[in-house]
Amino acid sequence: MSRLVAGLVLLGCLGPGAALAQTDEPPRPTDWTLEIGARLWATTGNSQFSHADADIAGRNPISDLHWRNMEAILPEVNLELVWKRFVLLGTVGGNVIAGGNFEDDDFADRNREGRYSHTVSTTKNGEIFYANTDVGFRIAQGFMRSSTQMGYVDALIGFQYWREHYEAWGIKGFLDTSFFVGGDGVVSRVRGNDIKIITHDFWYQSARLGIRYQVPIWGDWALKMKLIGLPYTKSRQEDIHWLRTDLKQDPSGRAKASGGVGMVLDGGITYNFWRGLSAELGLQYMKIDSNAGTETIFSVDEGPLRLRLHSITTERYGPYFGLLYKW
Repeated sequence: MSRLVAGLVLLGCLGPGAALAQTDEPPRPTDWTLEIGARLWATTGNSQFSHADADIAGRNPISDLHWRNMEAILPEVNLELVWKRFVLLGTVGGNVIAGGNFEDDDFADRNREGRYSHTVSTTKNGEIFYANTDVGFRIAQGFMRSSTQMGYVDALIGFQYWREHYEAWGIKGFLDTSFFVGGDGVVSRVRGNDIKIITHDFWYQSARLGIRYQVPIWGDWALKMKLIGLPYTKSRQEDIHWLRTDLKQDPSGRAKASGGVGMVLDGGITYNFWRGLSAELGLQYMKIDSNAGTETIFSVDEGPLRLRLHSITTERYGPYFGLLYKW
């Protein structure tokens, strides 16, 4: 994962300046262009959710919940409209999640010490939906004599919506009852994979700020890069504990946070092979961290119980292939 991010950052650091500096011809005399693209993004995702008791000082989680290797092939549609030097971009994508696993750890002490419960579940029926839009200004553009593709640099600002839905089925793990009064040791916890255990929904609404550029290479080939920061994010998580009769089930808990940050890195290569039709191949990485917040547990008998949200994080990454047509 770190190599993927490092590679995208290195591509970003190469910069478009050198290529655009070799401009030998003025930009094409067109006031506007419209490009529509379709992409398949083969992704692996991970999400983490943790909270602490309201009366414990510091931000030490007493419960960690991890959704790991949540794999999904995501079809998406992209739109790009450029008028003179003004840019409008949009993306919509989503699909079901093919699989993954869920891990739940509970701790009796700070710093994730005294783990008294650990369970692993399979996942199914997951879903992803996302959409984003950016407006921007074309800072620079130009051509090289050796290339048919135009180079450009765009400054962008926009908005991103991201939602992931997970379901955990079955349990394998243990519960150490010696941490409780009257407990006598470790007992196994096993439930079949036909039993729904927990549902998690994650929502993120983020501001976007960044740049994108295209660097002509030779002939019909070009490099593309998008570097987007998510400087402010509102995060929300809801869960349903299907086997907990002491909790309500619509939902069982809700967590909220604001002020989170994240990033989107997208780098690849394009080839224009027929008129306005191009193909693209690349890598994309997205990560959001919610920052600290609040959590409410909805008890059947005691009413709402307040906890402190430690963090919610979601990342998704992988290669993509796409086709684009420009008018």
